[in-house]
Formats: sequence, C-alpha cells, structure tokens
Amino acid sequence: MLNLNVPAVEEIKGIKVVRHSSGRYVDRYRERKDPRGQSYYWLDGDEMLEDGALESDDRVLAEGYASLTPLQLDLTDYAFLEELRGQVETSSFV
Repeated sequence: MLNLNVPAVEEIKGIKVVRHSSGRYVDRYRERKDPRGQSYYWLDGDEMLEDGALESDDRVLAEGYASLTPLQLDLTDYAFLEELRGQVETSSFV
C-alpha cells in the first residue's frame, strides 16, 4: 500500500519517498451541537512530532514536500503466536 501526504502549501516543492514517522497525536474531544441541539463529540488534537529523522514523512511535509511512503499492515505478535500455537496444539478441546 502507498501512502501519499500532500502539504497544505500554495506550491509543493516536490515529492520525496520516505519512511513513516513515529509522530503521534494528542487526542482532544470537543463537544458540539447538531442542528437539533443534540450533543456530539468531534475528535481533534495536536500533532506531537517525536521523530528527528531527516527523511520521515512528517519532516518533509513540514518542509513543503509531498511524502510517499510504502506501508505494510501486519499486526501479528509473532512471539506470542508461537507460544499460543504450542499451548493450543497440546490442549484437547471437548
């Protein structure tokens, strides 16, 4: 999967292929009212740039470049997977 981020600038300096940053957001929920006066909550927040790497997506975006990052999604805990397999294979299910 490819992730393309485009900076909010009038003129983009170019595009850089970079790694994903380790930055995060500090979540803040704001109460709002819909047209009928019912409350709902809007997720908002501030970006916390924790990554000092020169070639990360948050860094190049801040410099006015678009960032292109190849991503993969695999949330498997491989160490626990093997442990769990051992437990399940030695157990009997009724």
